[in-house]
Formats: sequence, C-alpha cells, structure tokens
Amino acid sequence: MVQYSKIDRKKIKPKKSLGQHFLKNPRILKKIVSSINPKKDDNILEIGCGEGLLTELLAQSGAKIAAIEKDKELYEIAEERLKKYKNCKILKGDILKIDIDKLRNDYFSSRRIRVVGNIPYNISSQILFMMLEKRRLIEDIVFLIQKEMADRISAERGNSDYGYVSVAFAIFFKTSKIYNISGKSFFPPAKVESTLIHLIRLKQPKVKIDNEVEFLKFIKNCFSHRRKTIRNNIKMMLDNKKLEALEKQLSLSHNFNLSVRAEELDLFHFKKIYDIIKFQPG
Repeated sequence: MVQYSKIDRKKIKPKKSLGQHFLKNPRILKKIVSSINPKKDDNILEIGCGEGLLTELLAQSGAKIAAIEKDKELYEIAEERLKKYKNCKILKGDILKIDIDKLRNDYFSSRRIRVVGNIPYNISSQILFMMLEKRRLIEDIVFLIQKEMADRISAERGNSDYGYVSVAFAIFFKTSKIYNISGKSFFPPAKVESTLIHLIRLKQPKVKIDNEVEFLKFIKNCFSHRRKTIRNNIKMMLDNKKLEALEKQLSLSHNFNLSVRAEELDLFHFKKIYDIIKFQPG
C-alpha cells in the first residue's frame, strides 16, 4: 500500500527555483500509472521523482526503475521510501547534467528506456529537446507538462500553436495528449493546467533525412519570424537566382509557393523545399 504523503508541508516547502509542484491527488497518480502501463520487463527512467509517490507505484509493477531527483531533501525521502524495492534505484542529480547514455549502458544493460515524469515547468523545453536528441535510446515518453507546451508539441498545421516544436517532434514521434489536469491538483496549486502527453518513438523518421541537424535547422529558420512568409524567412540562405528557381520548381512540380507562412505547411512541404535547395547546383 502506498502512503500518499511523507512530506511535512511545514518543514519542506516547494522550491520556486526548481519549479516544484507536487501532485497531491492519489487518484490522478493511479491514472498516470495506468496510462504508463508499466510491465515487469520495462526499463523506466523517471525524471524528478520528488518524494517517490509515482516511483513506488511504478516499482510495484516489477519494472526496473532509475529515478532522478535534484532536491537533496526529497531525494532522501524517496530513497527511504523505495529502499525495499530491489528493482528501483534513486539517483541524486540534475537530469540536464546526467549522462543518459552511461546510465542506460550501466544500469539498463543498453536496452531502450521508457522515460516518465512530472516535469518542472521552468526546464520543460530543455528536457524535451534533450529527449529529442537522445531519442535513439528511448522507447517512449510519458510526461506531465504544462498544457501550453503539450498543445505546441501536438499541434498540426493551420493551428496557432503549430511551430518548430510541432514539426521537430512529428518527424520522430507519434504524439497523443491523454488528459488535462487542473492546477488545483498540485501543491502548491499551479497557475496553469497540465497535460499528460505520450510520445512514442517511430521506428523510422516520418521523412527520410540524410542530415537531421541541417534539416531541423532549416525548419527552425522557416519559423524564425512567424508573421513573415517562408520566402522572407529563408531568403538569407539563397541568392535571388536560386530563390527564383526554387519558387518556379515548387509552383510547377508541387503546386505551392513560398508566399505562405510556415504554419500553413506540413512536414512534407518542408522536406520538398529542403530537398530542392539541397540539390540546387552551385
């Protein structure tokens, strides 16, 4: 049986500097575990385990777990709570500084990992892009993040939330928003809603890319000024002659042009533009 709070609210105060908001509703914790659906053979990395409430529920499945906590007081509480679980290891550290490759190789025997956590709002973007970079090590991700960020990741073209983040994750992950959670479900109460989001790594990227870094940089340039057209956002990359040739080829062969904004194009449009630029002579 999980004891749902070992935190003395008077002694341990959530730290704003660490973006701490603790889930206080056991019903929601159980729903999150149900959504993760941990199995005995799973290798789970939990980011920001706090006092170890979610960690303990996951550990009861028999899955092998490494849980990371930066806060010394919470780390000690989590370590005490989980000491009876031989399948669980509590690590004190900053996820942005931990060598995930080494952790995977040493603790998870080089197997792909499932990454879960209630992610601090103040570093959610950094963590998400770290996961994007380390995607080859990952099977899937279940994160509780601010609703605004979840909307941006899952947005499709034509939506006001659609942007570079949406396209970058769409290349490598299948994304689904599971449900929203009120800020009142946290201690202290959060000012915004959170969303539980599930990212499943695709076996192959949605489009074939020879140089992923260059392609992602190109997409970022396309969204660099949201109110400007694609033409204006990429004109610094091409001389006038190449830009005119690109527009002509798009118009003749692909039935669209550069006078639209990036939010009006999907991943495959960006790939067509990129390929034409890449194979232009000179």
